Amino acid sequence: MKDKAIDFGARVKETVQHAQKQIQGFEEDVQKFVSNVQEKLVATPMEQAKKVDDLLRTVAVKDFVEKIRAVEMFKQGQAVRKDLLERFGLVAADEVEALNKKVATLQKKFNTLSRKKTPVTQATFNALEKRLAKLEKKATPKKKAPAKKK
Repeated sequence: MKDKAIDFGARVKETVQHAQKQIQGFEEDVQKFVSNVQEKLVATPMEQAKKVDDLLRTVAVKDFVEKIRAVEMFKQGQAVRKDLLERFGLVAADEVEALNKKVATLQKKFNTLSRKKTPVTQATFNALEKRLAKLEKKATPKKKAPAKKK
């Protein structure tokens, strides 16, 4: 019985120690959380700006600047290319391709319209000529006969 009592005491002691370790870990987590909340509530705008600056320093800003420079160089290259083409009177391949597409579209429209045209017979052509002649006669002013001299 004595052994059981000692064993029971050791178990209680061991359980209490384990519980204390867990409570200490939980207490540390709570203290970290409270300190983070305090920092956010107490931090002034200047302190927050400083934190942002610190973060920006840690980020690889050089990579970002390199990308911006590459884009700017590409734009400058495009401008030089355009200037050279204009000076020498050359045409870029993409402009020729766009023009070819427009011509193909116009060709399709022309083919469609040519199928829709009505055939003109000789009789209708003669009738149109007569109407045109009549209109021309009406449009020309009549000359007055010259007055007789006395």
